[in-house]
Amino acid sequence: MLDLLPDGVVYYQTIRDESGEVVDFQLVYFNQQIANMAEGRYEVSPGLLLLGDNTAHEASIRPLFEEYKAVLTQRTLREYDYFDPNLKGYFSLRINKLNDGVLVCSRLIDKTASLRIQQQATLLQNVLNGSINGIMAYRSLRDEAGHIVDFELQSANKAAEEMLGQQAGEIVGKTLRELYPEEIEMGLFDWYCQAVERGEPQRTQARYHEPVGIRWLDLSANPLDDGIVVTFIDITSSREAQVQIDNQASLFRTMSQSVPDLGVLVCDRDYRILFANGDLPAIFLTEIKDLVGHMLEEILPAEMAAYIRQNFSDALAGRSRYMNEEIADQYYEVFVGPVNDSEGQTVMAVATLRNITAVKHAQQQLESSVNELKRSNQNLEQFAYVASHDLQEPLRKIQSFGDVLRDQYEEVLGDQGTDLIRRMQSAASRMSVLIRDLLMYSRIASYREAFGKIDLNQVLSEVTDDLEAIIADKKAIIKAETLPIIQGSALQLRQLFQNLLSNSLKFNRANVPPVIEITTQNRSATELPFWSESDKKASAYVEITVSDNGIGFDPAYSERIFHVFQRLHGRSEYNGTGIGLAIVQKVIENHQGDIRATAAPGEGATFTILLPCR
Repeated sequence: MLDLLPDGVVYYQTIRDESGEVVDFQLVYFNQQIANMAEGRYEVSPGLLLLGDNTAHEASIRPLFEEYKAVLTQRTLREYDYFDPNLKGYFSLRINKLNDGVLVCSRLIDKTASLRIQQQATLLQNVLNGSINGIMAYRSLRDEAGHIVDFELQSANKAAEEMLGQQAGEIVGKTLRELYPEEIEMGLFDWYCQAVERGEPQRTQARYHEPVGIRWLDLSANPLDDGIVVTFIDITSSREAQVQIDNQASLFRTMSQSVPDLGVLVCDRDYRILFANGDLPAIFLTEIKDLVGHMLEEILPAEMAAYIRQNFSDALAGRSRYMNEEIADQYYEVFVGPVNDSEGQTVMAVATLRNITAVKHAQQQLESSVNELKRSNQNLEQFAYVASHDLQEPLRKIQSFGDVLRDQYEEVLGDQGTDLIRRMQSAASRMSVLIRDLLMYSRIASYREAFGKIDLNQVLSEVTDDLEAIIADKKAIIKAETLPIIQGSALQLRQLFQNLLSNSLKFNRANVPPVIEITTQNRSATELPFWSESDKKASAYVEITVSDNGIGFDPAYSERIFHVFQRLHGRSEYNGTGIGLAIVQKVIENHQGDIRATAAPGEGATFTILLPCR
């Protein structure tokens, strides 16, 4: 009777190993319809093994084996549509447990429908393989109580193969516990079970520890019949990038909090606050920590919101602005500018505000002090002019009346009276010279004329002309190299050379004609001598050395000699006011240079001058 049926009927006996695990099925019975369908394609005879005797067709037969095995385990009737590539047709299978085996009824599905199903399956497989996401389909494996104990992999697309480094043929048919035991410990197995039992999609992100490092996957589990379809994509790069962004945001937040007197405000293109931190002005309608997420108009008075919105609008248009603003009785240095993405598109606007109130108050105090100093200098200059005029006039009269007394009353005064008149006139003359030198020092200290190009050779020539008489009288020799042209004040540089040469001519050794040598060389800012205190604002300097063969001085006084009224000798030995070298140093300071004196008693003196070349 079974041979008369249009359906194929076959019965397989279970083959188990020593542990009782199902390892194959042995053919016991088949009807005529089975023989007809298998003719020329499969060998069918009682005793043949489903897997063991069909190794050439194992890839297509393996799914049948798993279905039969599942029926034995779950003791339930299963209906299964199966495409046999050798028979080139789809079959509808009904599988029942019978004793310790399975009874299978099969019916060939309509060829047209079979072809259409095959085409749809091919299309579906192509779509799945074209996806950039990994896709894997699992079938639930249950115990006798109906609890899910594992999942069997049914299929995997190309993306899954590439991401996992395994071919589908190597892993299809294996269980989750065999393939990915770490997912049990990670809790993903329980997560898959929930998706199946609840019939609801699930989504999560999972971190996998691999030999090459950490891998992050974004996983979605969607229930399908008594199984799940797991879709996943590698998000390691984006996850690491997000970690970097979070770290940078944390660093930026910490830095903005750590920098004193600095506040930061960031908005998007809709003028919604994205970030607010630090020392922001007390103009907001809510606390700084609550600003994020609000629109400008929600957190500021209308007039102030409109003003800030305009500045942010300029920034979002790609324009930056620096400005100083007085806000809520505080002074701020403000920068407003665009924030661009990797493609150069402006996506945000940022404002940084540095509270400079303390600096502003200090600046105002400094300006007040400078103005006060200017007024004091003006008063001092006026006083110096008046003092020089008013003091010089009585001195001139003292000398003039002394001349009259000495010329007209010499006989009456006698030798003693004449000597007193001479001493009086000498004192008046010294006072006149002292007042003149003080006035010159005051003028040089406060004089700020615009610098111009000065030929130092011309300056030196004019000075030696002025000193021609004393040079001739002392039979002095002046040797000078060619001097450079520099930026400076002609009047002050003339005073510099005149005082240095006058000193060399004055402090000569007895019966030894003075020899004065003037040399020069160029120096870069990195080649300045160790003693120089120049701020090195210039890139190049000229070094001028004025040396003589005079009496010299004790090196202990090499700095003291530049102080006002400092004299190393009495008036009876050498005349002078003790102001000449103080004027020299003031000229050097006005030219942002430096000077040093070296000497030894009886061996002459050397003055080394550094002047910037501009």
